[in-house]
Amino acid sequence: MKTIATTLIIVLNFTYSALCQSSYIQIVCEPGVEVLLDGEKQGLTNHQVGGYILEGLTAGKHKVALNKEGHVLQSGEVSLNDGEVFTYYASPFVPQVSIAQKGTPTAKTVAAVVPQTVKTGNLKVQSVPVEMTIRMPELEVESLKSDDQWYASNVQKGKYVIQYLWNDKLLQDTVEIFENRMTHIFVNLVSNEITDKSVWARDHKKVLAASAVPKTFATIRVEEKPSITSGATPAMDQAAIEEEVMEEMVDEMPQPEEEEGLSPEPSPAPSPTFQSTALVIEAMEMVQVNGGTYKMGAKKSSPDEKPRHDVQINSFNISKYEVTNDQYCAFLNQVKCPENGEYRGHKMFDLSLDGVGIEYIDGRFLSKKGKGYYPVVGVTWYGATEFCEWAGGRLPTEAEWEFAARGGAKAENTEYAGSGFFYKVGWGKSNSDGKAHMVGQKAPNELGIYDMSGNVLEWCSDWYSETYYKKSSEDNPLGPSSGTKKVARGGC
Repeated sequence: MKTIATTLIIVLNFTYSALCQSSYIQIVCEPGVEVLLDGEKQGLTNHQVGGYILEGLTAGKHKVALNKEGHVLQSGEVSLNDGEVFTYYASPFVPQVSIAQKGTPTAKTVAAVVPQTVKTGNLKVQSVPVEMTIRMPELEVESLKSDDQWYASNVQKGKYVIQYLWNDKLLQDTVEIFENRMTHIFVNLVSNEITDKSVWARDHKKVLAASAVPKTFATIRVEEKPSITSGATPAMDQAAIEEEVMEEMVDEMPQPEEEEGLSPEPSPAPSPTFQSTALVIEAMEMVQVNGGTYKMGAKKSSPDEKPRHDVQINSFNISKYEVTNDQYCAFLNQVKCPENGEYRGHKMFDLSLDGVGIEYIDGRFLSKKGKGYYPVVGVTWYGATEFCEWAGGRLPTEAEWEFAARGGAKAENTEYAGSGFFYKVGWGKSNSDGKAHMVGQKAPNELGIYDMSGNVLEWCSDWYSETYYKKSSEDNPLGPSSGTKKVARGGC
């Protein structure tokens, strides 16, 4: 009897230990970031494991925090089951500018000490494009915004002049900081719109004129029929054109609010952003890709991406961002495409598809509300080809597309287009919520090109063949001479 009892105890103990297995959390994050678990420091993320592994954890809820110097602390809660391996993806880190008080020499640093008597709040800025410079002259702040969000903490309560600079364009506004609150501003430097998205403010837009504009924009606003092929100087003197445009913009500049309140009345809606072929091309921003040789294809992938082979590519230009709904609408309207989307005997796109950000109203194609700077979806290969021809370009070959995505001659051989961590450069299954996202919201690759990993699929000029890589030309390959399908790359 004693022997049986002992055996039962051993079996029961083994069963209990088997049921209560250790759990793990795999942190996916760039290297050099401090990891905290339930408030306790664990270590730094590293290249070897693509982040950090928290081992031997018990089932239940755990708090994870990621601390990167000079950035806003990330934190979240994970519910673990017995024996579970949970993958925790870090979000893009938001740079933090800490400001002690007006005019302090430490205003540009993170190490500023805030006097307890000073009432402070926080400021968050998002923008299109992502990269721009933010200035707050009264606080002696001039900071490059290179990520999706720019964050300033410990800003003394009050009103401040704030400037947003991009290329030759500058927008100026007044921002108000409230005690223990977050002021959230969205700036669109393409359409000159500033939106206050703070939770206590009404969602409104203030349309401002730029205080400095590129010459090409000034010329387009004056010419009745802008040309995209001629380099001829306009009949009107360039200086006179700019002076006339600037006078017009000063007249249109909204005056400061006199009455007390958290948000001024919204200004009238702006005219459509893209009104001509010339303006579409100017706004598209092209990136030069210098030619070179690279290994096309992948070692571990589907059969149609093997074998890896040497390819020589000549120099070319490619758009910095995916083509937007606003840009595609300008094309459809100028070529007078009918509502059914057919042009020159081919279907350009399909309005009925899920996620399409374009609608047809009163004889014109327009971007749906808030979707102007989202990538156009539902476009056929013919529709993409016609747009490129209309804009004075062409679709890239698959070899050119992959060369540009890899970073061209500046390639750092990352797993994705610009990073070893997908969440930094792309929208995919884990972070997109199954939807397309505004262009340029993630980090660019080495050449400054956005959204080549994730977001929406992008057409190439090549016919598709599963076996083409086995016989591909080494010199600027153009793909098979015929086929039934076309190549699309990127996307999720």
